[in-house]
Amino acid sequence: DPCQDTALDAVRALGSIGTSAAGAAIVLRLGRAPELPLGIVEPALLNCYRGDAAGLLRATLEAADRSRRILARVLAEVAVPEISGDLAILATDSNADVRASVARILAVARPPGAAGLLSELARDPVWFVRLRSMLALGALQDPYLLPVLVEGLCDRNRLVRLRDRKSVV
Repeated sequence: DPCQDTALDAVRALGSIGTSAAGAAIVLRLGRAPELPLGIVEPALLNCYRGDAAGLLRATLEAADRSRRILARVLAEVAVPEISGDLAILATDSNADVRASVARILAVARPPGAAGLLSELARDPVWFVRLRSMLALGALQDPYLLPVLVEGLCDRNRLVRLRDRKSVV
């Protein structure tokens, strides 16, 4: 519906239904103007995709740039170890929010090659992507990743250095 109030009510109702089909309808609406408030869209998507992380990953990979950021943030919340898919595509996304969300997903899913992707994200130009990747690297608890974590102790951003200190210890 072109009326934003009606669309918001519909998103709330679809979020209450909480099925993957309802989530797919919300994803379709994300690409249209006017944009919906994140405080309504994200909880609705979270409720719809809580049990279908693989479906949300497919939707995220297929999404346009505008909605990929939102979908990746929700995917980071619902990620499970069994999730499989090409996370490397999202790890090289042009949007820093998507790359930061992928770092969180990799820490949970731990697919083959996760350490390599996280090591690349640890050298990202955007500080909060480096922060998320350092936290994820610490969660992997792999002794071979210590050189990357030690590099994080010397990061130019103070917040990354402080968080990385907790990951190393």
